[in-house]
Amino acid sequence: MTARFNYDRISSLYAQHDVTPQPAEVQGILVGLVATGTQPDSPDLDGLLSDL
Repeated sequence: MTARFNYDRISSLYAQHDVTPQPAEVQGILVGLVATGTQPDSPDLDGLLSDL
């Protein structure tokens, strides 16, 4: 089963936390989410972004 990421949701989370990531940072975050099996709509995304 392939995870489908809601990029609009991820973008809105970045905006809520006033974060403007570099492309390499976004790639690293997405690779980390895939590697750890984080679900696209998981509350863990909020925690991840608040730790940036």
